[in-house]
Amino acid sequence: ERTVKMSSPLSSRDLAGVAWAFARIGRNDEAVFKTISEACVRRLHQCTPTCLSMLSWAFAKVSHIDSELFCGIAQASLNTGCQFNPQNLSNIAWAF
Repeated sequence: ERTVKMSSPLSSRDLAGVAWAFARIGRNDEAVFKTISEACVRRLHQCTPTCLSMLSWAFAKVSHIDSELFCGIAQASLNTGCQFNPQNLSNIAWAF
């Protein structure tokens, strides 16, 4: 509940880090991932390739299906172009 309340002042990168940390320990907290998704969908245009990579990996790792977020990540990835490094590309490809 605390993470949910704190999501607004966090940057997209911070939110991606929270999602990554939860996924890394295998915790699919529905409220946390829903809040992260809602906050990030509106700001995906601000995300770096690393941020997009972390978000997509985290949501896929815990099998949290969010089609709006993944469509947004796909579009933001296309708009970002060739700024992805091999690890970013690998994570996004795996997530999709």
